Amino acid sequence: MPRIFTIEEDFDAAAVAALKPVFEELAAGEEDVVLDLSRVEFIDSSGVGAIVFLYKRLRARSLTLLLRDPKGQPLGLLSHLRMMDLVETKRSAGEAA
Repeated sequence: MPRIFTIEEDFDAAAVAALKPVFEELAAGEEDVVLDLSRVEFIDSSGVGAIVFLYKRLRARSLTLLLRDPKGQPLGLLSHLRMMDLVETKRSAGEAA
């Protein structure tokens, strides 16, 4: 079963700095990770960088990262950066359960 972590605020440089220990813990864990972005209204390059950091660290150990329910500006940015393969679909959500 994957570990689910909800980001409760805008995912900007300040949030990334505050969440750095959590992301390091998630990256060092032994389970897949789902980042719940449903409450995130804004993401900047620091947030994207944190996602890429986590993705690369997990992938190096054959684990996966999924992004749950991005919308608005975060969804647009993830689409623009071609990161949509990380966004949880109904199929992958069912597989993760």
